[in-house]
Amino acid sequence: VCTLLEGMDPAVSHEITVLRDTQPCGDQPVPVILHALDTDGIPEMPVCRKRLIEFIGDSLTVGEGCIGPRNAADWRMAWMSHMSSYPCLVSEQVQADSRVIAVSGWGVWKSWDSDPLHRLGAVYDRLCPLISRGDVPYAFRERPADAVVINLGTNDFSALSREQDRPDAERQVTARAEEMIGLVRARHPEAPILWAYGLCGNGAERLLRLAVDHVRDAGDEKVLYLPLESCGADLGSLNHPGREAHRRAALQIVQALQCLWGTDGSSGG
Repeated sequence: VCTLLEGMDPAVSHEITVLRDTQPCGDQPVPVILHALDTDGIPEMPVCRKRLIEFIGDSLTVGEGCIGPRNAADWRMAWMSHMSSYPCLVSEQVQADSRVIAVSGWGVWKSWDSDPLHRLGAVYDRLCPLISRGDVPYAFRERPADAVVINLGTNDFSALSREQDRPDAERQVTARAEEMIGLVRARHPEAPILWAYGLCGNGAERLLRLAVDHVRDAGDEKVLYLPLESCGADLGSLNHPGREAHRRAALQIVQALQCLWGTDGSSGG
């Protein structure tokens, strides 16, 4: 039993959101499951936001390091914050719900340490395969996304530096990126797909742009590439982007989504 809220004003309605602020980890035995809710108030259905944005990425997307001290070098969950990261900032600014599919260190082709099993495409269809009882199909049909933002490539560029056959490895990155776009498109037939990259270096930009160009040339003009401004000196912990860098990235993504939707994005209409 856990007390979430108390002392609320009974004369007005309150919309309560429960968010997990950190990514799941493999050493967690089971997911957190909400079995029941006890209240002395009158539960009402919340007003649904009109749009849902799906975010796919790595440590940049889960908000690793964005709230920790700049000189911190230890990998700690305390330095990680979804609420301070660009997906949360984007969703709040355009009044949309969000779905985040992201794992620190993973890539579209390989992880930072060149593990080909640690790529997002391999787990995209699953609820949360990193933990026990989480390796079940995700029900995309219940609510398809109105836009999908992919931020992958940073860890792949790290993996590229370990490859002896660099040209072949680069072709594989582009192929996996095209495959990732195809997976997303199969689940979200009408959603614009935005590949946003560059927040923490742009070494893989040419390869990712090529993947987007291939998909567009094949007829899917709702897939676009967005070069993000580099975090530069705006760092948090673990040499990851800090809050200001996430704020700037969110602004760029919001502006791109507004253009794609043909609205100012503020009302979610």
